[in-house]
Amino acid sequence: MNEVARFSGRLAVVACLGGLALGCVSTKPVPAGELTPYQHRISDEAIARDLAEFDRWQSRLGGVPAPQNGGQAYYQSKAAHWLALSRQEYQVNDRTGVVEAAFAEAKRLIGRLESGRVPRISETLLPPGSIRLREDLWNLSEELKDHRGFQCAAGAIARLEVELVWAGNVELTCGPNDPRHHLAAAEAAADEARRLAERCNVVPDVEPRVRRRTATPKLESVPTPVPSTLVVPNVIHFAFDKATISSQSVAILNRIAEVVKLYPDLRVLMFGHTDRRGSDMYNYALARRRADSAYVRLVESGVDPSQLRVVSEGEARLIRGEESNVAHAYNRRVEFEFYTSVGRRIETVFQESDLQPEPETKSPKQ
Repeated sequence: MNEVARFSGRLAVVACLGGLALGCVSTKPVPAGELTPYQHRISDEAIARDLAEFDRWQSRLGGVPAPQNGGQAYYQSKAAHWLALSRQEYQVNDRTGVVEAAFAEAKRLIGRLESGRVPRISETLLPPGSIRLREDLWNLSEELKDHRGFQCAAGAIARLEVELVWAGNVELTCGPNDPRHHLAAAEAAADEARRLAERCNVVPDVEPRVRRRTATPKLESVPTPVPSTLVVPNVIHFAFDKATISSQSVAILNRIAEVVKLYPDLRVLMFGHTDRRGSDMYNYALARRRADSAYVRLVESGVDPSQLRVVSEGEARLIRGEESNVAHAYNRRVEFEFYTSVGRRIETVFQESDLQPEPETKSPKQ
């Protein structure tokens, strides 16, 4: 059953039985760039049109050049997460207005990014259908916008704010026990933003996650450094659409566990990733499951859970951009970053022994 058919029938029943008689008859065409009014989202055609509209704006965002500064990075990330929120809540038939508000904001930001007229960084306003939760995290996001390391933390700050909006929407519509997933995602984004901002103070104007693939920085100036002979793999890979740990990856995780158990003050950030195939929300959840699988394996190996933190990146940070099965295999991964209480980093090495590419096949032209 395709994405449209999964829920279009249910929406039609809800609309018609709820007395929305106008939703059961034909309506005037919806303007391009707009979503069908919720009372008329009761046919396969209307829902397919709206999903195509989401895809069109997602494609436009994908065509925006890579960010050159913190403002561009902030608004590219924010547009992506507004789109994800809007689409996901559309699919669960949200009627609070948050779908339309998030979609409108995503479109506004994409248009500004395409024109090169990036707006000034300002406070995120709550859209209709959300309430304000976790004032401490909102305050942190505003503080980080004024931090000298904002350029490095911009994407994570944007993700933090949209996750807070999303959590407020879920609490408003479903009750206080339901937004835990989004609050946990907001906390993880806050931790990542704080870490990136602080590290950016040391090495400004360098995108942190790219730096991890360059030569390891010298540590002579750091007191009591980690022994230079201690080398740890910093990535494991996954099969297509899977979150299970392969036998090759188990060996890599065992090596990581050995090191982490040696240093109780060590903290490990685990970033789950996918390739670009699939929807934003599906890939976000799949990346989270991959990171969770690595977390569980490390805990089973004796690592203290307090040393570990999981973050989902979805498909947001591809390391291979071409369309090939080998490139997809490199992108399906969990990456590890290691930190101690004094900011030291263990020397890490990229490995590819556990790559699981799909067989290359020639498909007929469509």
